[in-house]
Amino acid sequence: MDCRRSVVLGLALLGGVLGCSLRKTHSELAPSDALADMRPERELPKRTPRAKTCVEYGRLCESEARSPQRSPAEQEELRDRARKMYQQALQIDPKNLPAALALARLYTSLGDHERAVATYQKALKHHGKDPAVWSELGMCYARRKEWEPALKCLRKAVDLDPENRQAAHNLGYCLARAGRYEESLTCFTKTDGEAKAHYNLARMLHHMRQDDLSREHLWKAIAKDPQLLPAQQLLAELDLASAAPSGTVPAAYEAASPAPSDLPPAVSEVPPVPRPSARTTPETGVPSPRPSARPVPPTNTPALPRTSSPYSSRIN
Repeated sequence: MDCRRSVVLGLALLGGVLGCSLRKTHSELAPSDALADMRPERELPKRTPRAKTCVEYGRLCESEARSPQRSPAEQEELRDRARKMYQQALQIDPKNLPAALALARLYTSLGDHERAVATYQKALKHHGKDPAVWSELGMCYARRKEWEPALKCLRKAVDLDPENRQAAHNLGYCLARAGRYEESLTCFTKTDGEAKAHYNLARMLHHMRQDDLSREHLWKAIAKDPQLLPAQQLLAELDLASAAPSGTVPAAYEAASPAPSDLPPAVSEVPPVPRPSARTTPETGVPSPRPSARPVPPTNTPALPRTSSPYSSRIN
């Protein structure tokens, strides 16, 4: 029994010594084994980035390109880098809508109309029921004054989202720009009511330099809503810029329009400025030239802010 115990004890001690030596050898060889397994970076498999990551990086490049601290060469390089990132996103995911819209908008900002239209049309193949794509494509056509395809796309956008006021306004302004005034008025009336519809149409007519017709719709707008201040301001601006006496109501709308004295001061009748009479010079006795009879606004009339043209930066 004593001999067996001695043998077992010896084997146990021998196993412990061998285990420690093996662990020591393993720990010493681990770093060299790891270094031996390392491969050059070019041999490692490349990870494909996500489409969303490419889009975000492209937007960052576009934002940096708008910085005034960047030189023109740097801005061009950043925009080109953004284009490549959007294209890479579409290669990864051809159905990625943010990448398609970002690429089309970039082409639009660069003045590349053909590529912008082609990008929108590709997006419609996968997102034909998205009103934003139809609306942006319509405005892309409108910037080129291609009114028929523009109206087709904008009508589709309104049909897909009837409550989208921006799309409805774009359609109304494009209809007016194309000369379809009655259709434009109907479109504006559905979203803004009759008074604002006449005012919106008058704004576009003023932008198109048709001030006489614009003035008629402004009087109709004021007849519908005497408190519509933007219409009063634009009418006063047109009256001051024209040769017609300010505040003169067209005969066709005199019955429907309130009396000038009932209107706010912005469109009330302004007393005419008396023209200076001719004076003779003491040296020759010949009447001196009469000063210009161009109407001058009274000094006590407050300056009216200029009404900007609707969507002048987008629809010319």
